Amino acid sequence: MNTTPLAFGDTESARSTPGWGRALRALLLLVAVAGLLDRIADVAQRSVAQARARQAAQSLQAEAQWRCQALRPAAARQRCLTGLREQPPADAAALRALLAEAAS
Repeated sequence: MNTTPLAFGDTESARSTPGWGRALRALLLLVAVAGLLDRIADVAQRSVAQARARQAAQSLQAEAQWRCQALRPAAARQRCLTGLREQPPADAAALRALLAEAAS
């Protein structure tokens, strides 16, 4: 029985050493599966982050639309809606700036 250590790609000694070949293949398969699962988790996290960002942008857009519609007089409301179409606010600070500019 051959008890020499395995060399990478040495299939003859892997066949003749009981258990080593199977253990090595199982370990390589485990590493490959772990890498694949890591990539899947990364893609899922990015997708969730993108979905949350999209939802936040939609909510901000809806709030901006609602706040612009509530402005009086009509000229301020129109300025706000025009500004909203030209440059949708990226965050709450941009929304406040748009409302302040339209109200002035």
